[in-house]
Amino acid sequence: MSDAAAKFKEQVGIQPFVLGANEERASSPVTTIAAGTEIFGDVRSENNLVIAGLVNGTVTGSLSVTIAAGGLLKGFLKAKHATIAGAVVGDIAVEETLSLMAGSRIEGDLETYQLAVEPGAVITGRCTMPINAGAIAVDIKTECV
Repeated sequence: MSDAAAKFKEQVGIQPFVLGANEERASSPVTTIAAGTEIFGDVRSENNLVIAGLVNGTVTGSLSVTIAAGGLLKGFLKAKHATIAGAVVGDIAVEETLSLMAGSRIEGDLETYQLAVEPGAVITGRCTMPINAGAIAVDIKTECV
């Protein structure tokens, strides 16, 4: 693990999903919405964003958005990269890689270029992934074990 990735893991508590160039995400500042914090409204971040509390609204991240274990987003998530270890009730649109960790819960539609799902993640919704110029959509209502 690179020094930047180790620093990110130390700050966030989750190792960044390694796929392609990860250094930009690992070396950027991290904005954290701590456990016990509730935000009702939209959140936009140019930095890496970690949600360990509750956000009820739209979340937009230019880099990476992480919903930590125990974190909850009720609303739309749009980001370049996203890692979900907590729960999202709403749709998700990720430009590059969406990683669903064991224990994560998603209730909503997913749209992403690459999807990584660990055993134990639960998804209820529709997943759309572009293939070349087209796209494929799959209805998902399962528990990955």
